[in-house]
Amino acid sequence: MENKTKEQCIQELETSEANRKRAEDALRESEALCNTIFENMGGAMLIFDEDTIILRVNAGAVKLLGYSKEELEGKKSWKDFVKGKTPEKFTNVAHKNCELTLITGEGATKDITPTVTVIPGTKKWLASLLDRAERHRLETRLQQAQKMEAIGTLAGGITHDFNNILGAIIGYTELALIEADEGTKIKKYLEEAIRAELRAKDLIHQILTFSRQAAVEQKPVSIVPVITEALILMKASLPSTIEIKTHIEREVGTVKMDSTQIHQVVMNLCTNAAHAMGENGGTLEISLVPLEIDPLFANQHTGMHPGSYVRFTVSDTGCGMTADVMERIFDPYFTTKEKSEGTGLGLSVVHGIVARHDGAITVESEPGRGTAFHIYLPRFNHKVEKMEAKRVLPTGCEHILFVDDEPSLVDIGKQLLEHLGYRVTTMTSGTGALELFRSHPDRFDIVITDMTMPVITGDKLTSELLLIRPEIPIILCTGFSQRITQDRADQLGIKSLVMKPFTAHTLAVAVRQALDRNALLAKSLDPNDTIPLAF
Repeated sequence: MENKTKEQCIQELETSEANRKRAEDALRESEALCNTIFENMGGAMLIFDEDTIILRVNAGAVKLLGYSKEELEGKKSWKDFVKGKTPEKFTNVAHKNCELTLITGEGATKDITPTVTVIPGTKKWLASLLDRAERHRLETRLQQAQKMEAIGTLAGGITHDFNNILGAIIGYTELALIEADEGTKIKKYLEEAIRAELRAKDLIHQILTFSRQAAVEQKPVSIVPVITEALILMKASLPSTIEIKTHIEREVGTVKMDSTQIHQVVMNLCTNAAHAMGENGGTLEISLVPLEIDPLFANQHTGMHPGSYVRFTVSDTGCGMTADVMERIFDPYFTTKEKSEGTGLGLSVVHGIVARHDGAITVESEPGRGTAFHIYLPRFNHKVEKMEAKRVLPTGCEHILFVDDEPSLVDIGKQLLEHLGYRVTTMTSGTGALELFRSHPDRFDIVITDMTMPVITGDKLTSELLLIRPEIPIILCTGFSQRITQDRADQLGIKSLVMKPFTAHTLAVAVRQALDRNALLAKSLDPNDTIPLAF
């Protein structure tokens, strides 16, 4: 009996010891978690005792107060930093959302909002100090983000109507070009109008891309004409006090890029340079040269690899920048301009565009000695074939069902396609087109339909038509839609997705390719085979 009692005591002691170790382990884990949270909180936090002596600070508090941990912990009262007389209520009681002005170790003043709470079971307090200037900056960024979201929503909302208007302008201009005699002034004027209209089309795509509602299309392009055209537009908007010098090598090769976004890079950098030079003006230098990047240079710049690049440089003789400004110039919403002169988005957008093109951007600047931005874009060896000024549009004789709820676009589509030799039946509603097709499913060789239409949209119309006649080729035209993408179009069985507003050449090629590929399928040939087209 006595031995059994000893065994029980030993077992109880072992159990007690195990419980104590588990409790100690849990306590250590809890302390480690609290320490991690305290040290890594984004804001300034400190713990002080009933005599207001600072017992502990995190990295945020060190940064805010301007002293090291060793100088603060156990040596200073938080009241030492308060400018003016310290209100008694802030001394030893919990308090929230007060306002104080602190004097930092560097002598600077910071307006803060402290939140103070007692630590349960102790005579210690935890204080969180929010820099009101930082809070204002975050609120400003939030407001800017909300503005950008509103712009994106507006862009998506107006794109359909605007593209229809622009499509009518482009279409009727192209029809007028067909009728205009060669060598006449009116033909030249119409060609210039087409160029301006296509730029407006690119602008809409740029707005959608900027608001993240359109995909960026990168393809091999000769960069020299893109830069040259952008500079021609830029020169017209710069004051006469700015002298422009250019050094653009003609044989720099090909760059895989989105031309509209490269336009945006040129315009933003040149606009910034002009602002830096101010009313007194100065010299704006632009250069474009090919060069080889070695491993040493590539390793010093994130995202770069050794190889062939194109370097585009914009330099000015303006006010220049200090080192601290240069560190922040690519931050969203950071700007040294007045509120009425800029949003602080220009250089962050440039940085984003360059990064998306697998390039790099560097900057050199000194106060009073100007600034130079260098853009590096990967260069490709293959050449881009120059498009002829006059392109022969592919023709045909098939029967087309053309569907769009915009009467002007229906009129343009009918005239253009009939000019190319096709027979065209038009409808201004999806429901009417479906009823006609259901009544005469074998009458048509191809269907061209708009996406955004009342009652029945283009993708729904497509599904209904393919249920009736699965082999009918369908071209879907859209300006902007969150419902339709290239993958979605492929899933629906759509032969081609054409972005509005389209040109005569785009539409003619899409129709001919869809018809010819369908013919190949009908003969059980490889649909990837190509046949020569006259364009």
